Amino acid sequence: MPDVGYQALADFVSLFKGKDTAYGVHIPDGADRKEEGGKLRGRSFTRTGNVTINSYTDHLAGVQGLGVVPITDNDKCWFGAIDVDVYKGDRTALLRRVERSGIPLCPFQSKSGGTHLFVFLSEDSPILAGRLILLLSEVRDILGLAADTELFPKQR
Repeated sequence: MPDVGYQALADFVSLFKGKDTAYGVHIPDGADRKEEGGKLRGRSFTRTGNVTINSYTDHLAGVQGLGVVPITDNDKCWFGAIDVDVYKGDRTALLRRVERSGIPLCPFQSKSGGTHLFVFLSEDSPILAGRLILLLSEVRDILGLAADTELFPKQR
């Protein structure tokens, strides 16, 4: 188990609440080889079952990526993300646009080298997935991102 404090791990798990029956996994190929366009290579797939604490700790340690499905079985979400697949060039311009927008987004570098822009909703106020998709679409447009920029959740 990586050296992650219990409280930090508990906070991380509470931020990424989602589907209980499936999650995504990304296993990097270990050689830092890149696909055309700059994305780091690896194998991605969906695993059926509950996300385990080991899945979270492996993710935080960089062993393998974890993709929690944001939509729950009751069609609500506590978080969403915009997946900005730009691997070449300066990320600073994107971060400046996010900052200037005033929208409470949390940018992170993805395991494949792109940028994920997360929004976290109040513990008391998850929203329907369809509503979150509409909001993320508006944010994508405000930030000047391409219309085909991937949004999570995908399903309404």
